[in-house]
Amino acid sequence: QHLHLLLPERSDFAVVYRFLHSYGELDMSLETLCYKIGNIYSGKLRIILDAMKELALINFIEGPKSFKITVLDVDKKVDINDAPIIKRLREVL
Repeated sequence: QHLHLLLPERSDFAVVYRFLHSYGELDMSLETLCYKIGNIYSGKLRIILDAMKELALINFIEGPKSFKITVLDVDKKVDINDAPIIKRLREVL
């Protein structure tokens, strides 16, 4: 029932991408990232990060307490709906 809360909007992706892009590379916990981005649920942020990784917008290494995130150079537009995790979430919903 609460799964719809996890499905990111395009605007959610834009906010997260702009934030990550402004740093280029960062290393912090999911909770800290949520706090710094502001007004985003950690479950939704996790899905956004996974989708961005699937779409080769970012790469991350997940450690026991933090994510080491690197923003990748992208020269083409990507559709968030092409990410496998988003497709699977839409099927469930």
